[in-house]
Amino acid sequence: MNIRLTYLIIFSVFGTLLCYSQDPYFSNFALNLVYLNPSYVSSITNPEIAVSYRNQWPALSGAFVNYGAYVSFPLKKFQSGFGFYFMNDIQGGGIITSTSLNSIYAYKIKINSNINLNAGLQASYFFENMNPENLVFESDLRNTSGPNYADEAFDVLDNNFWDFSLGFMAEVNRLVYIGFSVQHLTQPGRYFSSDDNNTLFRKYSFHAQSQIPLIKGHSKNVPVITPSILFQKHRQHQQINYGSGLLISPLYIGVWAKNNLKFNFSSLTVAAGFIKTNYKIVYNYDFNLTRSNLLDLGMGAHEITFLLNFQYKEKRRNNRQ
Repeated sequence: MNIRLTYLIIFSVFGTLLCYSQDPYFSNFALNLVYLNPSYVSSITNPEIAVSYRNQWPALSGAFVNYGAYVSFPLKKFQSGFGFYFMNDIQGGGIITSTSLNSIYAYKIKINSNINLNAGLQASYFFENMNPENLVFESDLRNTSGPNYADEAFDVLDNNFWDFSLGFMAEVNRLVYIGFSVQHLTQPGRYFSSDDNNTLFRKYSFHAQSQIPLIKGHSKNVPVITPSILFQKHRQHQQINYGSGLLISPLYIGVWAKNNLKFNFSSLTVAAGFIKTNYKIVYNYDFNLTRSNLLDLGMGAHEITFLLNFQYKEKRRNNRQ
């Protein structure tokens, strides 16, 4: 059998086995809630703009690289919020790229003076592209050492589809947030095939985070710990991410662990940055804890998030009769 064809078949088979579980992922999920749960956009009190970048396994020439940006703004008069975000996912050094445009609407239900319930719906449109010409085959390597194999052309494949997500989140005193979301509600087909293994199966996420002042008082500069936990299930793949941050304004540090339900640890995330009232900038690094690449810095992940919060002063009411 032709060597190029053999390698293409092998690549296709392994791609089929793995692609259903590959979604863009951010370790610091508490700073990227808009990607995790569409109901988040009705919980904010001021407009936000954020950009995120992640480079996983930078030692590999085909690392996973994600770029994300979003804008969200509340509609206080209607107890709701709108959001839009862009996500670009690059796999295999550009062999597979996926770009999504996402729009979100969320509504806030006021249960009482302390508890709010947020519900959000997200509509997404994906543009996917696979360029097999970027693959390197054994024959490409042999051509440099003597034998001459004829070049073969492969078609560039495109696949576009709609996708939808749904999320809910409860907030208590604006200090505790508990949420649940379902992504890929319609389970669209992806990666240029109608095979069942190429279905983008539903992903379920449960998350909770809190802000706990370490000193009683009303000062904005008291130290605060921010514990958070995330559980995700995507078909047979399950993972739990948990840890905490410490904010001594404006300095912020944090640490999180990620493992499956059998407590096989996959990564340890450390974070450092600056957090103020109107902006946040946080850098994260994932240490790889798998047996084959234990603490290999080239097999970790770099991640950075910048968030800008627009603060508006409330207009004073005129109490004169």
